[in-house]
Amino acid sequence: MKKINETRDALRPCGKIAAALFFVLLDLHKINPMYQFSLEWYRGIFEMSIKDAKQNSASQEKIATINKCHILNVYRYTCRSLFERHKLLLAFQLAVKMKQSEGVIDSDEYLFFLRGAVGMADKSIALQKPNFEWIQEAAWNNLVELDQILPAFSNICQAIHLSTKEWKNWYSSKKPEPEEAQLPGEWETKCEDPLRKMIILRCFRPDRVIFAVKNYIIQSLKS
Repeated sequence: MKKINETRDALRPCGKIAAALFFVLLDLHKINPMYQFSLEWYRGIFEMSIKDAKQNSASQEKIATINKCHILNVYRYTCRSLFERHKLLLAFQLAVKMKQSEGVIDSDEYLFFLRGAVGMADKSIALQKPNFEWIQEAAWNNLVELDQILPAFSNICQAIHLSTKEWKNWYSSKKPEPEEAQLPGEWETKCEDPLRKMIILRCFRPDRVIFAVKNYIIQSLKS
């Protein structure tokens, strides 16, 4: 019994991540009602992942191997039922859920990345948009709300006012996504988490978000 309990406790992280990924599949019906996945089918995928994983001597290595095999199998077999345009969304959701299960991602920040500003900012106390054409009105509205509701981005509007030239250089770069260009000044270190950098990118350059998402998926699955 002692050995069984120790083995079960050691493998709890696998079960936690497997449960998180299953709820990603359950939510796919919100995109298209025909996306339906049963628990029995999912259990078969998880058992397959355990068999695919190499048997390492160190339990932490074994857990990591099972997790990587499982997320790959979930993506591979789920994609058989998805339209091509939804496959990137699935990969991103799987990567985010894994990070959330590890306690790495802040839920409020992730929601902001998905939906942007929703009118929660108090514009009476907000800084005025700098008089530059490259800063769009929609971008500034996002930044104002970001500044006010998420502590990690406090004073970002003031930082843009003080270092407009540096922000314009970053904005004007061909590839401003996190892996290709650094944020101006202290914001590169303040936004150490890649998702936070993508939030700022979303405000200024939504046209580059899809490329940042692809990079984020690759880096998340490597770690």
